[in-house]
Amino acid sequence: MPQAGPEQRRRTRAALAELRHLLDAADRNSVAEEFRQTSADLLRGPDTERDVTSAWLDFASRSDAYYRLLTEVTSGAVDRRGRSPVPGLRKQAR
Repeated sequence: MPQAGPEQRRRTRAALAELRHLLDAADRNSVAEEFRQTSADLLRGPDTERDVTSAWLDFASRSDAYYRLLTEVTSGAVDRRGRSPVPGLRKQAR
């Protein structure tokens, strides 16, 4: 902060105060334990056949939504031959 101007120092102090407040609240609400458990669950990953089946059933019942999201994420991208990565979609005009 030595080269920061007065406004930037003020904003930095305010951000640090807010961060302290949020960390104190998280500590009071035992968020650390929940975070540890969530991290462990995510690192473990899906370990049952039921998870895989559930994902496929969700895709089967909402495939249009998945394909719309895929189109959004790829922004209408096409391969070198002009084909869309999403079946049935054509190159979008930009």
